[in-house]
Amino acid sequence: MCFRQVVERIRHFMKEPISVEVKVHRNSTLQFPAVTVCNKNWFNLTRARRLLNAVFPRNNCSDDEMLADDVEADTNCTVANTIGHHLADKGAALGESGPEPAGEGYALDGQDAVLDASAVWRLAAHNFSVLIQECYFGRNVTCDRAGRWTEVVTEMGICQTFQTNEPVKTSGHFNHLYLVLNDKQQKFRGEEGFRVLIHDPADDPRLMVRTHGSSIVQRHGRDVRMVLKEVGLRHRWMVLKEFKAIPSREYFCKDREDKYSHIGCEANCFNRILHSEVGCLLPFMTHTPGLQGAAICNTTKQYRNAILHKQYLLHSGGWNAQDNCTCERKCHEFEYLLFAETGEISDSRARLRVFYQDLYYENVVESLAYPMIPLLCDLGGALGLMLGASLLTFFEIVEAATMYAYQWHRCRQKKKKVRPGRCMLPLVPMSTEEGEAWQVYDY
Repeated sequence: MCFRQVVERIRHFMKEPISVEVKVHRNSTLQFPAVTVCNKNWFNLTRARRLLNAVFPRNNCSDDEMLADDVEADTNCTVANTIGHHLADKGAALGESGPEPAGEGYALDGQDAVLDASAVWRLAAHNFSVLIQECYFGRNVTCDRAGRWTEVVTEMGICQTFQTNEPVKTSGHFNHLYLVLNDKQQKFRGEEGFRVLIHDPADDPRLMVRTHGSSIVQRHGRDVRMVLKEVGLRHRWMVLKEFKAIPSREYFCKDREDKYSHIGCEANCFNRILHSEVGCLLPFMTHTPGLQGAAICNTTKQYRNAILHKQYLLHSGGWNAQDNCTCERKCHEFEYLLFAETGEISDSRARLRVFYQDLYYENVVESLAYPMIPLLCDLGGALGLMLGASLLTFFEIVEAATMYAYQWHRCRQKKKKVRPGRCMLPLVPMSTEEGEAWQVYDY
């Protein structure tokens, strides 16, 4: 019994059970998440036609042919057909869209340049200053005053990410991000509208905008409410969790406060696997560690092959982060749980509100539920109980056996029998006025 108990306690300790402590705090400020906005049509039709005319001056491509799937189309009218060709007149490709697009990976050196995938993506990209028609962060405070928009190249094309300059100090419906988006372009591959991702500023949105984002379309409004925990309210809309985990044998985490991101690690893993299969980089893969010197896809065949493999890995189950990657979570991270209300609006544009309902946040801290000290206490108790019971029983057995042998010996010596087969055995020899005290035992 003692051995079984000791083994069970050791096995329980080796499993490293986790205890979770949840506390709800009200803070004077809260970190506002980053908001990434992508157009589901990865290219702008006007810019794409301008690029196509600059590469193929005498083409007769219709809008429907240009909006066809750029991988499976059998015509030379898609944006993908311009990859690998010379751009004789860069000014004609830029047109009246303003200065040359900026960004890393943009390779148009010289007047007669060869277009790679990155250059084509940038030349055909949307002008977000036109798509984002209104942006406020608080009452009468424009987004440019409260934060900044930065360009990010994702799996869905070139997108924009908004981040605030400072943590928010107020809550409520009209005090945080308000966006009005508008895109009158025709559908590309049957899709329209925008993809919106609300995420931690430290996370990498390259793949996350596709896998974790949500869609918003024209003539609809979406309110994403943020409450850090249900405190006197009937509904939880958005919860921010400050999560502090501990590494164990079953659940590993990185206990460091650098720029490591679990999502970014998975994106880099995906990019390396995709590159190993296709041999070139798509524009969103250029920042992957270990692939900075690799070539960007610079022919239409390479590009279409890479897009097909990307779709298979990401959309058809060819890649799984849990099976194909070894990315540990951070021991300290922020998690945003999103709950949204969506409905039709009278405006023909798309509207988005993102705000905290209140300045509460939930603090979740993990700790070992069965550390070393309780294990030693349990083992000491089990061993103490076993040894104590065994010694007591041992002395009791020795005492009983000795007394019985002594009484049996006296009985045999006196040879006094009450009847055949019976003998008067003294339990405890004692002198009384009437003689000795006797007890009858069978023998």
